[in-house]
Amino acid sequence: MNNKLPNSLQWVWHARWAAYWYGDEEFFNYTEAGYDAKARLLSEIGINAVITFGGFHFRWSFVDEWPQLLEVLRRIVESCHRYGIKVVEHHSAILTHNPQGEKEWEWTFNVRR
Repeated sequence: MNNKLPNSLQWVWHARWAAYWYGDEEFFNYTEAGYDAKARLLSEIGINAVITFGGFHFRWSFVDEWPQLLEVLRRIVESCHRYGIKVVEHHSAILTHNPQGEKEWEWTFNVRR
């Protein structure tokens, strides 16, 4: 296969990808050391690019948590960049979780608080 990508995009051709899962543990419990340890492990096994996946894929369902979510993403990006890992943030901008009945709304509200 003939690689004719410009120099600025060569990293894509040579990327070793992994998914960077983040959810409740990272959102509520991780410290800087936790994010750093995860990035270090990825680097040690040869990963140089990650795409984020997490429990917050349906971004519009978590508008109230955006400030905290952006902080988590900042920590992920900074820790990965320290180890030379590029980060692609992934979420759905159009999908939402919309509870149908009163009981589901109550469950959703109580779980998220």
